[in-house]
Amino acid sequence: MKACVIYISSDGIDPNPTKAKLEGKGYTVVLCPVSVDQAEAAGEGDFSALSDEMRTEIETCDLCVVLISKCADGSFGFGAAVGCAVEGGSDIVGIWTKDSDDIEIPSVLVDYGCDIVGENDPKFDDVIDGNVDSWNGPKGDTAPTPPKSNQSKC
Repeated sequence: MKACVIYISSDGIDPNPTKAKLEGKGYTVVLCPVSVDQAEAAGEGDFSALSDEMRTEIETCDLCVVLISKCADGSFGFGAAVGCAVEGGSDIVGIWTKDSDDIEIPSVLVDYGCDIVGENDPKFDDVIDGNVDSWNGPKGDTAPTPPKSNQSKC
């Protein structure tokens, strides 16, 4: 099983704790850092903003994990990356990172995410395994936007 972890590199978030958790569950993990410029271009539908290698990694993964951080606040920033995951049939899970308390769910996750959970939430493993549904806000409360019918199920 392969997982891609997508994150905005300039936010200073460390993807390694999430990577380690996924590896502990048997995933081979590919880190896919994107710059703010790439994220903005991707959000406008410019898939060429991502390298061919990154697009291929995302399209062929079983699980696409999007680390939600301050530069993702209310943006379409992960649009192309998540679009690649949708094309490849991957399950898409948003992970709230530390310091994301006042961030809105990126709209692309509202449209295509199957779950959203905190990186330190006790349900993390169950969500990744598909045993529990989670659509939580950054503080662990139920997120205000319900899942839509076009979302995959982990």
